[in-house]
Amino acid sequence: MSHTPLDYIPGDSAFHRMHVVVKMAVMLSILLLMFSVGNLWLLGGLLLMTVALYRMSGVPWGYFKGLRALIPALLIFLISAQGLWYSGNRTPLFDPIMLPFRINFSGEGLQANALTLYAEGVLFGVVLAFRMLGMFLTFPLVFLTTPTTQLIAGLTEVGLPYQISFIFTTALRFIPFLHTSRERVTEAQRLRGMDLEGKGIVNAVRQTVPTIVPMITSALRTTSDLEVAIESRAFGAFDRRTAYRGRRFSRSDRNMVIGLAVATIIVAVSANVFFPARGF
Repeated sequence: MSHTPLDYIPGDSAFHRMHVVVKMAVMLSILLLMFSVGNLWLLGGLLLMTVALYRMSGVPWGYFKGLRALIPALLIFLISAQGLWYSGNRTPLFDPIMLPFRINFSGEGLQANALTLYAEGVLFGVVLAFRMLGMFLTFPLVFLTTPTTQLIAGLTEVGLPYQISFIFTTALRFIPFLHTSRERVTEAQRLRGMDLEGKGIVNAVRQTVPTIVPMITSALRTTSDLEVAIESRAFGAFDRRTAYRGRRFSRSDRNMVIGLAVATIIVAVSANVFFPARGF
């Protein structure tokens, strides 16, 4: 079953019960490690760790449905580009393929009228793909496991102005709203007999207009209602706001964040000392 992007998933997992700042620290540590190491085994382990956190938090497999098409496309693009043009290319994987035309610029991986892939570029392309997947997977888990009220309260508690916290979280929560609105509008247009299954650029343009206009209208109406709602609650009238519910940022949470920072530095330095090479 598919899931609306960035929409909160209720649960009672250990990750759900963490303070929002600790959650962000965990995911930031994983992301920093992904960009600090170049070994494929370590990067794969960090990706598996991230997916394991998703599963432990109760995120359904349907949430990863969009990645099924993204991963092959990302791998093909990055491996091809880096295999041809990576500055550290030295070891060709096969003999150059002669092209029927001449290319005006040349380099290590792309010569005047010949193409070939290099092992160094292919490995670096896989490294980049792993890192980009890490960017797509890390911080969404924070929003999937944290209600909006707790997210605002947690960010405000550690010093972020509540106006900025509200704007930040509201912008993120508009993503699931737009996703749901698009599905609703698409289903309504199908019930009216509109063909939304055609392929090609012309059909794509024809399908976009009947769906995007109602979506924009609905978003503007919702924004207007939200403005009235926050003004009626005197939003912005006071420098500080109190939270009805939320998890306090305790000393143990602070110690955990500090421990994560220290552990991230130690692991990053150790990984580059003992596993300096990109690849297997």
